[in-house]
Amino acid sequence: MNIRSAIVFVSCAVMYVTPAMASCTGWMLQEGGWYWRECVDDQGHQTCWHAKDANGTDAYQIACS
Repeated sequence: MNIRSAIVFVSCAVMYVTPAMASCTGWMLQEGGWYWRECVDDQGHQTCWHAKDANGTDAYQIACS
């Protein structure tokens, strides 16, 4: 393998393992029968979400606390 092929291979491998989207927990059931999840993007920004069910139906962003 020449150096150019190695650079292309490594670049593609890094793009494959580096997520472009936020990493999120699964939907977790809370008291009262509602679900929530937490997400963190590549820059470390945290968001939390509320939904009706474990499929994320009618999800909307809430404050993380």
